[in-house]
Amino acid sequence: MYNRISDNLVHGQGLQIGDFCLIEDDVVLGDNVSISSYAYIKKGTRIGNNVKISSYVRTGENCVIGSGSTIKPKCIISPDCFLGEEVFMGPGTIMIHVTLERVHKPSTIQSNCFIGSMCLIDPGITIHEGIVLGSKAYAHSDLIECGLYVGIPAKIVKVFNA
Repeated sequence: MYNRISDNLVHGQGLQIGDFCLIEDDVVLGDNVSISSYAYIKKGTRIGNNVKISSYVRTGENCVIGSGSTIKPKCIISPDCFLGEEVFMGPGTIMIHVTLERVHKPSTIQSNCFIGSMCLIDPGITIHEGIVLGSKAYAHSDLIECGLYVGIPAKIVKVFNA
């Protein structure tokens, strides 16, 4: 087992870290966090309690991942992004953080969202609470109304009752 973990990592109880992980400076991990092999957690990231990070996940700097969230393999979470509590992110989802004009715009995924596999989320997008984004969907603008969104670009196909 080979890991590179910062000496100033702050973490709660029940931390599990797989093989070949890289965790940079100023990272804070809550209780019962599980990080699988080959994950890369960049500096300044904050991860809540009971979070599961799968293999080959990469976070950008200064990300926040809320308690109870699950990030599946090969996801890329861009710098300064915010993921609320109980967010599920399917395998291969990518959050882009730089526009074509090379302007950094972090995105937000609010609590209780389900992001399907291989989704693409443009810079500066907010996905509001309780939204389901279907697999391979492309979120190019804010998703506001609570419901199921699918397609390229993502469009609402079912509204959820409050």
